[in-house]
Amino acid sequence: AYAVLHHPFSTTLASFDIASLRPHRWVSGYAIQAFLDSLYIHHTPAINRFSGTVMPPSFYSQLIADASTDPLRRNIYNFQNVSGYLDRYDNSLFANDIIVPIHLRSSSHWILAIIVPDTCKLMLIDSYPNQDHYETTQILLQWLQDSHFARNMPFDSVSWTIVSSNALPANRPVQYDSTSCGVFVALTAAYWMWYHRLPTSEDFTEQTIPNLRSFMVYILYLMDTQQAQLARFVDSDLPSQQTFYV
Repeated sequence: AYAVLHHPFSTTLASFDIASLRPHRWVSGYAIQAFLDSLYIHHTPAINRFSGTVMPPSFYSQLIADASTDPLRRNIYNFQNVSGYLDRYDNSLFANDIIVPIHLRSSSHWILAIIVPDTCKLMLIDSYPNQDHYETTQILLQWLQDSHFARNMPFDSVSWTIVSSNALPANRPVQYDSTSCGVFVALTAAYWMWYHRLPTSEDFTEQTIPNLRSFMVYILYLMDTQQAQLARFVDSDLPSQQTFYV
């Protein structure tokens, strides 16, 4: 993986983003986005891995951004900032799952939201245990409501269930260090895209994070240089803990 980190990538990823996948570093949003995009774009549609939408990590940051320089007006819900996203999709956006990587600037921490319209469920997954992020779930529900209303579509927020913290599976992998959150977010999203389930500690743990970082670099390397091989790779199962070494 060290040699791959020094490969001259021709994608829009900067060297900083590739280097963020080195051990004990915070993973950049661009690296997370490129990893998830590579899995989504290069899979064979007939296999029907995932038919939803992966929002870019910048989406939530824009959703709570305010043009004011007043620090008291930061992190305020601002639908207008992201209204342009609706122009990119038809109404099917709200018929399938929506994956939203979220960077919490106040704590430099990545969390993941998965919106499941079929069951009216909003999951908020934090790799740290016992974190519910109630405010974040309410902002996302408000965005869903405003987006539906903007499309003249009905939306009943009362029918939606929030799943976070202790309501998540007890056997999910958790984080105790300070730099692995981005990898947890990327792999949790990947498992949902592949198997429509959250990962368990049998899939990966904090101890396998170094290997997962190498796995993410390998995927980005294939995206950049060997897309045919990447397509064959992503049409197979995600690797088990024993095969994370690349």
